[in-house]
Amino acid sequence: MDSNSLQSIEKWWYEFWHSRAQREQIILVILAIFLIFVIAYKTIWLSVKEENQRAKLQLQHQIKQWHWLQKELLKFDNIAIKENPLQNQRGHLSISQIINEQAKKTGLSISRFQQLNQNRTNVTIDKVQYTDLIQWLFKLSQHQITIMKIQIKSIEAKNNNGYVNARITLDKN
Repeated sequence: MDSNSLQSIEKWWYEFWHSRAQREQIILVILAIFLIFVIAYKTIWLSVKEENQRAKLQLQHQIKQWHWLQKELLKFDNIAIKENPLQNQRGHLSISQIINEQAKKTGLSISRFQQLNQNRTNVTIDKVQYTDLIQWLFKLSQHQITIMKIQIKSIEAKNNNGYVNARITLDKN
């Protein structure tokens, strides 16, 4: 804005304000304060309230997923491990060879495999039975492969009970 526009706005405001009676000026001040509160309420309070609601829904979803995971862990206790990889452990295999070999034996399909270094790997597995995933992780642990980071999400769709997606960082000791 240039100075002429600013001066014309100031002049208009001065004339507008001083042409009003004192009672009208008080009403305008009260109206301005009311508008400030309404705008503050709409912009600050409602956005905080919405974010709080979103956080509550996310927490409820996480609690539901946690309960489901606990139920699935109880199922895993009943799984009989068919073979013991310690009996035929081969220390000369790389982490990627062990991961692939055990995935094949368990019937898992690895969606994404990213070798980070000689001993660390990121693995992504989509739509796998939770019990199969746990069995595979157990077999890997018998080969001294540890979980550094894991993210398991249940697939919430009809007829997909027990299926999960997993993102895992594995490390060979």
